[in-house]
Amino acid sequence: IYNDPNNIFVAEFIGSPKMNIIKINKEQIINSNTLKLFDSEITFENFKFTDEIYLGIRPEDISLNTSNEIKVDVKIDLVENLGFEKIIYSKILENQIIIKSSENISEQSIKISFSKDKILFFDKNKNRIR
Repeated sequence: IYNDPNNIFVAEFIGSPKMNIIKINKEQIINSNTLKLFDSEITFENFKFTDEIYLGIRPEDISLNTSNEIKVDVKIDLVENLGFEKIIYSKILENQIIIKSSENISEQSIKISFSKDKILFFDKNKNRIR
């Protein structure tokens, strides 16, 4: 259920902190398998995008380094220090993004990245696209 949820409700309900969900509008769909994500065009080989969708990414799958395909600058709102790990609350445009990391943060604005292999997609009815 955690790694393979059938819908957004389950994806957000299972896990703490909950999965990040970002709405992808039709304007961000370049063609049937390419999306414009945060000023980058990313191709997903096994998907056919036609209508608005939702992107899901787990907080622990977001990295504070830029070694992954999808990179974006975020503004840090709050860092919750839980000892060996931190929960970082940030914003991308109007979307809140929660990041789980063991790294220390001192800046108010950082670049994060995540792999396209860690993304889950959901349709406009909030059901999983496989």
